[in-house]
Amino acid sequence: MGRETTRTILNVPHRYMVFTVPQELRNIFFQDRRKLNELSNQVAKVVQYYYRRTNKSKKYEVGVITVIQYVGRDL
Repeated sequence: MGRETTRTILNVPHRYMVFTVPQELRNIFFQDRRKLNELSNQVAKVVQYYYRRTNKSKKYEVGVITVIQYVGRDL
């Protein structure tokens, strides 16, 4: 991707959020990794719901990209 394309794509207001799975729940996701996908979907729904409630003017559509990052060998 060229530098000009990157500027065009990222030239929008954006927020960066991190959701962390507490250590006490990590074993649940280790045993059934499909639950990570469901967690990702639910996080996206919560973010979209929040922005719809706080942006009454509806001037924009909220897009959400979720990424699951594995840190350490435990996950």
